[in-house]
Amino acid sequence: MSATRNKPIILPLFFLFFFYGPAPLAPQTPETGLPAGNGFSNKELKTPEYLSFRKKILKEIEIPDGNAVFEAKKSFTEKSDHNGYIVLTFDACDKGYSKELADYLVSEKIPATLFLSGKWIDRNPEIVGELAKNPLFEIENHGLSHKVCALGDEKKYGLRNTRNAAEMVDEIELNNRKIQAVTGRKPVFYRPAGAYADDLCLRIASRLSMEVAGY
Repeated sequence: MSATRNKPIILPLFFLFFFYGPAPLAPQTPETGLPAGNGFSNKELKTPEYLSFRKKILKEIEIPDGNAVFEAKKSFTEKSDHNGYIVLTFDACDKGYSKELADYLVSEKIPATLFLSGKWIDRNPEIVGELAKNPLFEIENHGLSHKVCALGDEKKYGLRNTRNAAEMVDEIELNNRKIQAVTGRKPVFYRPAGAYADDLCLRIASRLSMEVAGY
């Protein structure tokens, strides 16, 4: 699946992963200046360049007042007219890994799109690197801290919401950079935690050139 193909129907298939502990830092990549191939803290991602970039994005987006709350929506992805085309998608949210399932997809030559959260990447950096090397798998963005990309206190599936617009930018863009540092490729799709996002999040994602994928 790529940004230039017809947009497919995206169907949800979830699987949990076994926990792997965080690994030590690796040398930096010249493209991002971030450690590659191993876990690294979110604080390291907030470079002066990034903070300047985030400030610019927030100036360009119409930010509501502090009491504004948008309805969190669940489905965004456009449906494809291409009959019989189904994309398997898997969400790696927090911890754990089903190697048996990954090996089965490889043995049967079944392509899949893998939405990875930053939390999962930090715990499984070597696995991310191996998955990214396989042309059957497309690595996409499931949020830096696996939060619902919406303002307000209403919880979906018990998941935390982003607190403000700046945190929305972090949730999307910092995980983009984390994935790029590990895989060498920047994602083009973003699926928020629980597949819920409000209108402000959708505007920010669009400004970051990301397509928001629902179920």
